[in-house]
Amino acid sequence: MLPTEHQPSQALPELHPATTTDVHDRPPGGARDLPAVIGATHRAVLSELAGATAESGYLAIARLSGHLAAMRRSVCSPLRKRPGSPQDLIARCCTQGRAAEWSLWLLQGRIAGDMLASSVSLDSVYALLGQQLTDYTAGERALLAWIEGELPAADRERLAADYRRCLTHGPTRPHPRGPRTGSGFRMTFAFHSFWDRVMDGADGRPRLAPPTAWLPGGPP
Repeated sequence: MLPTEHQPSQALPELHPATTTDVHDRPPGGARDLPAVIGATHRAVLSELAGATAESGYLAIARLSGHLAAMRRSVCSPLRKRPGSPQDLIARCCTQGRAAEWSLWLLQGRIAGDMLASSVSLDSVYALLGQQLTDYTAGERALLAWIEGELPAADRERLAADYRRCLTHGPTRPHPRGPRTGSGFRMTFAFHSFWDRVMDGADGRPRLAPPTAWLPGGPP
C-alpha cells in the first residue's frame, strides 16, 4: 500500500512555519523577501502533504528535499563565512535538516516500493518526520529572525534570490549522505540537481510549480 493511501495512527508530519504567519502579519516583500519565499515553500508542502495520491507524496518530498538543500547552499553556506553570524544556530539547522532528509529518504522508498524501506512502519516514519520538521522549523525560524534583524536589505534580498535560484534548479530528492560544506558540497549539489531531474523524467515524476506561485496573492 502506498503511504499516501495509508491512514497512519499518527498525524501526517506538519510544518509549523511561523515564518508564514510572520510574513502575513506585515506587508509582504514578495519574491525579494526571504521569509516570504520560505513561507511560500512551507505552504506548498503543507498542501502537498494533505494530498491522497502518490504524485502528491512525491511533490512534497521533492519540495522539502529541495528546500533543505537550498537552505544549506544559499543561506547557511554564505552565513558561515560572515563574521558575527550565529554559527551554533546555522549548525543546528544543517544537522536537523540532514536528520529530516533520512526520514524523507525512507518515505520516498515506501512510495517507490523499496524493500529496505518497507521494513520500517509508516507510523514510525510519519511520527519521526513530524518531530524532525517541528525541530527544524524552530531553528529555521530563529535563523530567519536573525537575518531580518541583523542584515542590511541588500544582503537579505541577495539571500532570497539565491534561495529561489537553488530551489528552482536544485535537487528534487533527499540526499542525507555526502558533504555539507566546502567545494565537495557545491559539487554534489550540482550533480544531484542534474541527476535528480534525469531520474524524475525517467520515472515520470510530476514537476514542481515554482515557489513564487505560493506567495501571498499567488494561486492557492
